[in-house]
Amino acid sequence: MNPLVISSKQLTARRSLNSLMLPDCIPEEPETSYPSPVDDCDSMVSVSTVTASTTNSISSDCSLSEYPWFWGDVSRDEVTERMRDKIDGTFLVRNSSTSGDYTLTLRKNGNNKLIKIYQRDGKFGFSPNESLPFSSLPDLVAYYHVHSLKQYNRDLDITLKYQFSYDEESASSTVEQLTNLLHTVHLDYLRKSKEYDLDHEEYMQTSQELNLKRRALRAFEETLASFNTQLELHKK
Repeated sequence: MNPLVISSKQLTARRSLNSLMLPDCIPEEPETSYPSPVDDCDSMVSVSTVTASTTNSISSDCSLSEYPWFWGDVSRDEVTERMRDKIDGTFLVRNSSTSGDYTLTLRKNGNNKLIKIYQRDGKFGFSPNESLPFSSLPDLVAYYHVHSLKQYNRDLDITLKYQFSYDEESASSTVEQLTNLLHTVHLDYLRKSKEYDLDHEEYMQTSQELNLKRRALRAFEETLASFNTQLELHKK
């Protein structure tokens, strides 16, 4: 049999084998669409449609100062102090020391992770040497609210779960201040109450001594009057 001639059975077998082989190129997965963002600036924004290279901008007229997670010009030391004891996934964004850029502070494994957010020509992202994919800072926050940051850094397998509101912290600080004030006032009350009790006890003792002396004085006066009466009788 000529080896170059392929029988119909062999051809059928080869076609069956080829049908089981993987294709040369794996087809791309379809883009995933997420719910449209809400317009309420006081709530966490939802993520808009995101592709590998672009992201739709959140349509909102709210300025960054109206987003609860944005703290503006606040020092690193203040953020470090206020983020203490917060649970993992808690985050806030503040202005960076570099004009136009921002710093994301994220709680991870009980520590604060500082991540710089770059802005170039109205685009935002974490890597200045690569194309910045986000059209706004809220877009970036919204995206990583549902997507892990391990896309950016494999050690950051976490999302931006809990926005840390500056107003919430201010209110918390006010409550803490009032609690401390109440504690101070209470201690002062206890101190003054103790002083009052001591003064009252001393007053009662003095009153008793005064009453005894008054009784003794009246008895002495009565004795003196009786003595004078007897003296007058003897003179007669």
